Amino acid sequence: MTNEESKMIKTFINMREEIAISRLKNNSQYLELCTLQEKTENMVEELFQRFERAEFITIHRHYEGETRKHGFEIDEVYIQGMRDSSKILTFLGALSIEVSL
Repeated sequence: MTNEESKMIKTFINMREEIAISRLKNNSQYLELCTLQEKTENMVEELFQRFERAEFITIHRHYEGETRKHGFEIDEVYIQGMRDSSKILTFLGALSIEVSL
């Protein structure tokens, strides 16, 4: 996949993610989790104050890295879903040419 193709797919994925996130506004389990996260955020911040600055930075960087890693994984899952969908549609005869992603 070329750099330009990668950028186009990334833009498409971002647009689709925004649509999916907007649908979560109607998901009661998601909303409950958001509420819980908001409630525990202050407690976590207070706990972080107990650490030395260097320790806090290390912990923060770790979780920031985990979040970024998860983002890469979700993007790859989405791309794999697109690949699988095109193969299934080709197999079923709904697509006349196979799409390479």
